[in-house]
Amino acid sequence: MQFPKSVNVPKFQEYLEKLREANGNDKIALFMDNLSCHTTKASKKKMKELGFRTIYNVAYAPDWNPIEFTFARVKHRFRCLRGQMITGALHCTYEGIIDRAFKSLKKGDIVNSVDHVKRLLKL
Repeated sequence: MQFPKSVNVPKFQEYLEKLREANGNDKIALFMDNLSCHTTKASKKKMKELGFRTIYNVAYAPDWNPIEFTFARVKHRFRCLRGQMITGALHCTYEGIIDRAFKSLKKGDIVNSVDHVKRLLKL
């Protein structure tokens, strides 16, 4: 789900509802930073209602946040695709290459990012 502007509490809650709908009764753990819309009482209540387990990253500790490693993979893929676009090898818009970069992520990439942080934290 993409938002054209910054995320606020209603948009975040909409995302949570769609995430639950897409995953049925599967167990879901959300690893989040301390963005204000992630930490409001209303958002926490919605996550609890939907049965999500919440895990918050230590504030100001990007080295311990698996999303940083995951986004690094997305950014690398974006740069590769952008290079292909600039040289004419790929005919696509910037929005299209952003979409492709995110869709190139596999579940294993995310698992590896989490495992890397667990090794750093010696968990």
